[in-house]
Amino acid sequence: MPPLPSSNLRDSETFPGLFSLPGDRGVEDLYHIEDPRTGTISPRRHWCLIAEITTLSKFLRLSIYAKDRDGKEFPIHVHTSDRGVGMSKYCQEGHTIILMYAERHNFADGTVGIRLEDGASVKVLPYSVATLMAANDRYFEAEGKTVCDCCGAGQTKGTGGLKNCARCKVTSYCSKKCQSEAWNKGHKEDCKVLTQIHDFASKDWELFQGWFEPHTMRPPPSGPAMQVLHSLPVFD
Repeated sequence: MPPLPSSNLRDSETFPGLFSLPGDRGVEDLYHIEDPRTGTISPRRHWCLIAEITTLSKFLRLSIYAKDRDGKEFPIHVHTSDRGVGMSKYCQEGHTIILMYAERHNFADGTVGIRLEDGASVKVLPYSVATLMAANDRYFEAEGKTVCDCCGAGQTKGTGGLKNCARCKVTSYCSKKCQSEAWNKGHKEDCKVLTQIHDFASKDWELFQGWFEPHTMRPPPSGPAMQVLHSLPVFD
């Protein structure tokens, strides 16, 4: 079996579970590069934690409890300046949380999870991880497909035959009629998820030449903190 593309959500290096994430107190060779002169830690490649929200707590600060790709439940404690107030309106049980460049944190109470601070790159998707993964599989299985997704007619792309949906780039149609019919029968909702998958799949995750999303990297063990690039709002 050929190796998975690094942009496939089932790739465990690009999209690791909690205990495969780099820790926030050290350097992980797969994900980090450390400048020996300054101690500054930079990413070697891109990575992303995908998890499904299971429970929310709003005592003192927002705490999100989620389940990772391995079924491991863990806390995400929000230590932003507003204690997660702005983020809480986007978070619901069953939604998917996307944490770019997440690092594993050992909390004082002995639990292991994510400490989310200002400058983190976060996104909340209004559907389950299962829905996202099903769309991922459909996306990669669609490569080289030569049939209309509505009527099943076999045609060839690029010769005036099948044309891809302009938004998700996945679903194919042989005519405007089939496109309209499929849109009304459910592709309107599917398209949103497939568009997100296309966004993941179109990136080069193995080569770091700058942040995919504005992000603040943790400072070196001693010395001044790095400049805050941007505090990315959560969005759906």
